[in-house]
Amino acid sequence: MHGTFQYPGSSQQCDACLHADRFPYIEIRHSSTTEILWQGSDYQRGEELPGLPFTLDLGNGATFISQQPPDMFQQRSWGRVATWLESNRLSIFSSLLLLPFVCWFWLEHGIPQFSRAVVPFIPTDVSRALDQSALKVLDETALSPSRLEASAQQVLLQQWQPLLQLLPAHDDIRPAIVIRQSDQFGANALALPGGTIVVTDALASLLSDCNDCMTAVLLHEYGHIYHQHSLIGLTESATTAVVMAVLLNDLQGLTDLLTTGTVSLLHANYSRTMELQADQFALTYLAAVGADPHALERSLLRLQQDSHPQIPAGLLASHPELAERIEQARAHISALPVD
Repeated sequence: MHGTFQYPGSSQQCDACLHADRFPYIEIRHSSTTEILWQGSDYQRGEELPGLPFTLDLGNGATFISQQPPDMFQQRSWGRVATWLESNRLSIFSSLLLLPFVCWFWLEHGIPQFSRAVVPFIPTDVSRALDQSALKVLDETALSPSRLEASAQQVLLQQWQPLLQLLPAHDDIRPAIVIRQSDQFGANALALPGGTIVVTDALASLLSDCNDCMTAVLLHEYGHIYHQHSLIGLTESATTAVVMAVLLNDLQGLTDLLTTGTVSLLHANYSRTMELQADQFALTYLAAVGADPHALERSLLRLQQDSHPQIPAGLLASHPELAERIEQARAHISALPVD
C-alpha cells in the first residue's frame, strides 16, 4: 500500500509502502530503496473524517499517510455508514430537516420522561433545601408578612391540620402552610418542592365565605406536592439547561443558572397535565375528608371572576384554561353515585 512516511519530530517526508503480510505486525519501507523505515505493532489509527487521508500514528512518533486505508484497516460497517452519511449531500440535507423535529421531540417528551424517572431518587433533604431556598427568594422578591388578622390566620392553619391525617403521605414530607401578602401575585397559592404551601392574603379573603373552597385549593396544592410536580419541573429546567449549555459550549452560563436555579420556581409553568392531575387529586379527596364535592368548582369560578391581567406567569396565569378545569370538576361531580 503506497503512501507517505513522515519522520518523527520533523517535516521531512518520503514515499513509502506499507506491508502487512503478518498483520497486525506491519513494515513500512522506502518506495525507492526498500529500506525499512519502521516495523512493529505499536501503532494507532488516526481520527477518520470524510475527505481526509488515512493516517497511522507509529510508536516512534512517525506517521504514515495514505489517501485510502489498506483492506485490513477498513472501517467497520457502522463506520462506513457514518462516513457515507457525513459525505452524502442528501443525508446532510435530511439531517438538517430532521434536527428541529428531534430537538422538539427531546424537549417535549424525552426530558419530561427523564425527569419523571429521576425525581423519585432525589433525597428528601434536597427537596427541603430547595423548598427553603425558593421560599427565601419569594420572601425577598414578591412576598411580605401577612396582614390578615391573627385569628383569621389561626382558623386557616387549624383547618389544615386535621386534613393531613386523612391524606396519603409522600415519603416523610408533611406539608406546612405559610400565609403571605402579595400585591404581585394577587389571590393565589403555590406549592414548593419540600411541602410548603404558600397562601396569599388575597386568596384567603376571596374564599373566606365560600364553604370548603379553601380546603379544595389546599388539596389541589397538596396534589402538586404528592405528585412531585415542582421537582419534576425544576429537573426539566435543569436538564434542558445542561443540554443547551453543552450544545452551545456555554458552561459558565450553566453554572450561573444552576446556582440561581430556585428563582425559576417563581416562573415555572405547570403543564396542563399536571394541573388537571392536581385538580383530580383534590376532587378525589374532597369527599374523603368530608368536604363539599362542589367546592373546587366554586373556588375555580371565584378565581375566574377575580383574575387580573397583571398577575404574573408562574402561578394561576400558567394554569390551563380555568374553563377546562371547571368542566373537569363538573364532570367528576356528575359521575358520582347519587345517594
